[in-house]
Amino acid sequence: MPQPLKYGLYVANSGPLATPELIRDLADEAERRGYDGVWTNEHPMPAHDLDYEWPNKGHYIPHFGALTTLSYIAGRTRTVRLGCSVFVLPYHNTMMLAKEIATLDRLSDGRAILSAAPGWNRQEMAYLGFHDFEQRGAFADEALDVIRTLWTQPTPSFEGRWHRFGPTDWEPRPLQRPHPPIWIGGESLPAIRRVTRFGTGWLLSHMPLAWIESHLGILRDARVAETLDGLLASAAR
Repeated sequence: MPQPLKYGLYVANSGPLATPELIRDLADEAERRGYDGVWTNEHPMPAHDLDYEWPNKGHYIPHFGALTTLSYIAGRTRTVRLGCSVFVLPYHNTMMLAKEIATLDRLSDGRAILSAAPGWNRQEMAYLGFHDFEQRGAFADEALDVIRTLWTQPTPSFEGRWHRFGPTDWEPRPLQRPHPPIWIGGESLPAIRRVTRFGTGWLLSHMPLAWIESHLGILRDARVAETLDGLLASAAR
């Protein structure tokens, strides 16, 4: 059944127009006008000398921290959902990101969205401590598995390539059940597979309608394959 169209507003936490006053005013207007959500972006450390042509550095300077900005907006509002397009998973300590989103969800009465992707900016990723650029997709998959485990398991533990912990007492879990929505960013085939495995939404940017129409079929086929794999795994247990 078709769902009603919803609208979100970018609150300009980065770029030449970004100021505390503009962030405040856009958040207030989004709430007053009945927008469904407000969104930040995340490029905290672009290189001074860029190794790419677009987008240019002016898109990101200055940059107000994505999560801090969303927390500030949460305290000023009551209804808008709170998201970032996108949290770049290799930029973060996964367990702390899970904690911050869970805290935001609790303190905002269940309005947090986790939008996540492996990222594309090699320079920024290295500055923030992740140097295995070619493995960023695999890292993102494991990080999402970790986050979901922390959010849903009563005594979570995990053993993976990049993450090992537990059993641990991890509270509070998010208010939303089973967890906040997870929107996956990216247009590649691995991103589509990531949507089917982890996502409750797919976050695209600047893609033409014809591209979206053709790739929705790929997404549907991937979801069917993921469902069949899950059924086969359950039957084998």
